Amino acid sequence: MKKFLAILSVAVVASTGAQAVTVNMAEHSGSVDVAVDGKTATFDKGGISGTIEAFSTNPYPDANPTITSNYYGLGVRNGPDDVAYYPGDGTYDAGDYGSLGGEIDGRNQDDWLTFTFKTAVRLISLTLGNFDGTDPWNDNAYISVDGGPETRISTWFHSFGDVAATSFTVRARDYDDEFLAYSFTVAPIPLPASALLLLGGLAGFGLMRRKQTR
Repeated sequence: MKKFLAILSVAVVASTGAQAVTVNMAEHSGSVDVAVDGKTATFDKGGISGTIEAFSTNPYPDANPTITSNYYGLGVRNGPDDVAYYPGDGTYDAGDYGSLGGEIDGRNQDDWLTFTFKTAVRLISLTLGNFDGTDPWNDNAYISVDGGPETRISTWFHSFGDVAATSFTVRARDYDDEFLAYSFTVAPIPLPASALLLLGGLAGFGLMRRKQTR
């Protein structure tokens, strides 16, 4: 019974004090919270865990989109000649030779990253790196939640508005779109009040049975 009450108290604390978690994806941030392995990456921080997957509409046989990790965040490399403005050492490079890494870009194809969480979370914000919002060569990012309709943004910071979801996608569609995924902030979804009432009722029932047994 003590174990049950301990679990109940933990659930109550979790429901009332769920804290936002920021997952950093850029070397520039000083602390990278993702592990990249080819086409996918994983993250596990503050009780928030999941995967990131790279995609591209590049039609060439050797495209094979993979995730890149460099100074300003995660990108998509979709072939040997992909664009790489910021490789890992922070220098400028106009080509992607020697696996220097690319950006999420829309040069002749769409690139996108899909973030999937193990359990539903509250989406709070997404920060993009190397995002140029000035005319006439401004970047645009296309963001969708749980596979829904896309929203176009023209700023480096996007607020989701505290939306409950299990995934989101950030895509580059246009030729001049070139940016990286720098960080995202989410929070656990608190346990519903109904679930807390159920746990409390079960705890009370257990106490009554214990008294009857005695």
